[in-house]
Amino acid sequence: MKRNLYNILLCTLFLSSCSGPVLLSPSEYMKWVEDTGNGLRKEKQIGELIFDIQLRPTDYVLCKSGELDGLISEGLLDSLRRGYDSTLFFSIILKGADGKDPLSVNGNAESALYYFQYQFQQDIYLECDETNSKKVPPVLFHFERFYTLNNSKVFLVAFDKKELIRDKDIKLVIDSKYLSSGLVQFSFDNKQIREQPHIQL
Repeated sequence: MKRNLYNILLCTLFLSSCSGPVLLSPSEYMKWVEDTGNGLRKEKQIGELIFDIQLRPTDYVLCKSGELDGLISEGLLDSLRRGYDSTLFFSIILKGADGKDPLSVNGNAESALYYFQYQFQQDIYLECDETNSKKVPPVLFHFERFYTLNNSKVFLVAFDKKELIRDKDIKLVIDSKYLSSGLVQFSFDNKQIREQPHIQL
């Protein structure tokens, strides 16, 4: 009996994997993407700084942008997806481990603000894998200057997918001479990126 139940479960999983991606509501999908167990969000503490990195797939960007509000057509959804599909988005959240503002980590908030606004983007790049040393710089960078409860600083960065090697794992690298953390790397598995769920209207 147990063996039959096990076989039925295997068949169900196999058939569901063959029928296409799992479909989730927008709210369920955002929770899935933000769950660190699913491989699209990474967190790392180095010294006094905590790096919270979120890969933002196309459907996630659409959910966060509000462009899906009132959208009822799958055709319109596909059209919106095509508008974002050539770009790979990330958010970088920088927090002080003790709750302090990351701008005060080096003691000079004014110089830190200048660095984060104008120079930080030059210290961020993508690499495809260990065999390819090409550094892909961001094509978009935005420092969200608003106050949060935990004093975190939020940066949105985007990269041109054409500059990346198809079907290769990617690595987000922050190599800052200003921050005490120095070089920090976050690896993202290509399979996890490709086999994520999709949203269903």
